[in-house]
Amino acid sequence: MKAPSYQETRGAYLQTHLLPYFGSTAVRVLSEQRAQEFITHLTRRGLAPATVASITSTLKTILGMKNTRDWKLALPKPSTAEHRFFTHAEMLRIVETAPGKWKPLFASEEVRNSEGRIA
Repeated sequence: MKAPSYQETRGAYLQTHLLPYFGSTAVRVLSEQRAQEFITHLTRRGLAPATVASITSTLKTILGMKNTRDWKLALPKPSTAEHRFFTHAEMLRIVETAPGKWKPLFASEEVRNSEGRIA
């Protein structure tokens, strides 16, 4: 028998995530693809990877090992998009147009970025 806190957590996963997402979908028609879509949905909502794994474990327990044994579920890969930084000219424009009290803050960033040191 599992601890009450374990059971409460799994019950909360069921009420908060599993039932709202799957609704009245019959257990026998849930596929690996649908489970993977659910994992992506949870990840996009900002849940921590450990929480997503725990919720997925609860789903697999409900569906049974016989039905999920060969599933290869995974968290989506994080985006590798490159972050864009302001150019020197853009930083100068920001400093020039910044309201009075903010000008020193943006000016110090511009100096640090252009000279590689903190002003």
